Amino acid sequence: MVEKGDGVRSFAITCLLGTLSALIGETFALVSLATVGLLIIFANVRNLMRDQNPKITTSVSLVVTAVLGVLIGQGHLFTPIAAAILLTLILSLKTEFSTFAVGLRPEEIRSAVLLGLLGFVIYPVRGRLG
Repeated sequence: MVEKGDGVRSFAITCLLGTLSALIGETFALVSLATVGLLIIFANVRNLMRDQNPKITTSVSLVVTAVLGVLIGQGHLFTPIAAAILLTLILSLKTEFSTFAVGLRPEEIRSAVLLGLLGFVIYPVRGRLG
């Protein structure tokens, strides 16, 4: 059985890998990100072969953590720190997100998509044209 804290070291080491590789150079940072991606693919293939679910959330979170490490290595501070806090918040709200998503009706989802389309696509384009 896997305990919740088992991945904490993996996430910290992945972030450190991203930071150190970015300090060495852009090429090394890209290679380290590709390596993290390959490790995730192998782990998920192994899970599928054992008839277990792939760990999509964990996988994406690990990639985000690696990218945050690269950003820190490049000298960025505010963006990776804010993103790390947001990632932690999102991961901690699993139950709340699940409860919220189950209660949504299709018309509410369509309305939210339409609002997003109007607010973030049509309105900014219209502002630039006219």
